[in-house]
Parts: sequence; C-alpha cells; structure tokens
Amino acid sequence: MAAGGEIEAAIHLLARLPGLGPRSARRVVLHLLKRRETLLAPLTQALARLEGSIRSCPVCGNLDTVEPCALCADPGRDHGVICVVEEVSDLWALERTRAFRGVYHVLDDHPITGLLDSEAETYVFRRASYFEFSESSVGWPSTYIGSDLTIPLAQQSPKYEHSWNLMEIFNALTGAGLSVEYLGEHPEPYWDSLPHLQPDLRGLIPLTFSMLARKKAA
Repeated sequence: MAAGGEIEAAIHLLARLPGLGPRSARRVVLHLLKRRETLLAPLTQALARLEGSIRSCPVCGNLDTVEPCALCADPGRDHGVICVVEEVSDLWALERTRAFRGVYHVLDDHPITGLLDSEAETYVFRRASYFEFSESSVGWPSTYIGSDLTIPLAQQSPKYEHSWNLMEIFNALTGAGLSVEYLGEHPEPYWDSLPHLQPDLRGLIPLTFSMLARKKAA
C-alpha cells in the first residue's frame, strides 16, 4: 500500500463514482493532495455544505438546494410541457442540451407501494397512511441501488421520503393550469420494489402510473 489508510479510503470511495476506476481515482486523489489549499479544502467545504442542504424537489423530483428546484421556479420555462424521465441523471443530461424548455417529472413508484412491506412474500400493509406518509431512514435496498455497495449501513447518509397520492398529483397539475387527459396505472415496476413477492401475486396491483397533462388552450 503506497499511502495511509485515510488516503486509501478516499481512493476507494472515489473509485465507486461513475467513470472512475481505482487508477483514475488514485490520480484524482493525488491531484487533490497536491492542491490542498486551492482545491481540496474548497471542495471538502462545498461537499459538506451540499450534504446538509440537498433537497428533492417536491414538484418534479429533481435534486437541488432549494424548494422548488431552480428549474420548476424558473418563470421562463413552459409549464405546459412536461418531460417524464426515469432518473435525475437523465434530467441533467437533457438539460445540458438546452433543447427542452418545458419542465420535468422524475418517474417514481405508484403511491400505493409505500404502504406495503417490501420484505414480505405477500401483500402486507405497513399501516402507513395513503393520504399523508413521510419517513426518514438510512440505507437503500440492494434491488434499488445494486448489490455492490460496500459502505456500511450506519455510515450511509439518511434519506427522506414523502409519498404524494394521486389526488395531490392531479390537483397540483390542474392547479398549475393544466388539463389532465389520461391516467394509467400499470403492474410493471421500474425497479424490484417487492423482491420477495410470490410470483402468483405479481400483477395484481399497480406499481407505477402514468399521467398526461396539457396546457389549456388560451
């Protein structure tokens, strides 16, 4: 080992970032160590501030430090056009093209899935309220983020969840002046939210939904 434990730990964590492997991460850490005052210290401080202020936008699901996010709060965007994307990374990639001037919505589960025990083999009600459900916890299931995460559960950052029911989503769209033309509920999940569910029980309840809304004609 060419460096102390703290440096090796930093290399190991950076190597888990997209596009970086062990060799690339080692070069990045060495670059930061050589520029401690001009780069390492400011970056460390910026990440610490970010960790304490990052928010999930209650309107679209984007990640930002303000609520609603800068995109949803921008009066120059066309709120009559909504682009549904699967991940925040898809939103950011599309935004870099500057080709879309509407607003976004990040795909999420059907709100009913928040009521169910994700570890059960049958549909087990967790006694959470469909109309008002929020919780904070630590760690994500491996079926959501992958099974190769090596950070111990106790060291993972906390997460905050709030389930918006279909009524709230519908009212938010119509309250923004949109006309809802279609609502679909689908049994197919976009991730394995109920990994232990018995095969013969799959497809009986909606796990995702889709909604089409248009700006009303002037």
